Amino acid sequence: MRVGLKDLTWSVYVPALLFATGIGAIGAVQVLAAVQVGASDALASALVAGAAIVSILFTVPVGTAIDRLGDRRAMTVATLGVAVTVVATALSLALPGAWSLPMSIVSMMARAPAMVAWSLARQALVAEAVEPVLLGRAMTALGGMQRMGTLLGPLAGALVLLHLPL
Repeated sequence: MRVGLKDLTWSVYVPALLFATGIGAIGAVQVLAAVQVGASDALASALVAGAAIVSILFTVPVGTAIDRLGDRRAMTVATLGVAVTVVATALSLALPGAWSLPMSIVSMMARAPAMVAWSLARQALVAEAVEPVLLGRAMTALGGMQRMGTLLGPLAGALVLLHLPL
């Protein structure tokens, strides 16, 4: 069943905005968190680049997995994957030890494919749900929500850091 743009507001656009805002908030502090658990400045910066490389390398395999799982199930699995990696990062910060840096690195690298899966599954869902004549506008709106979240996330993260520790 095809739907219009307004029908996607709460099921697609708002979750995309929230997800991108959360990811943006995390992105703003990834380097600081890595340094806090023992990474050098250079290693912490390289980890961010490494996560981007992992995202690129996993795009095709993730797309294949989405085809097998289905869009909605893939988004659920990806959301759970991101949540687990965020909790792992938080634990590496909250409970410092010799395992903190490796756990932080693994969680950062594992978060990348989960974020790719969420984004690709959301795009596929929109492509399948919208009337062909509205597809360009629907995809543009989805991209706009993700970009707005990428802007709002670091701002929200900075506001939180004013009142709470890293």
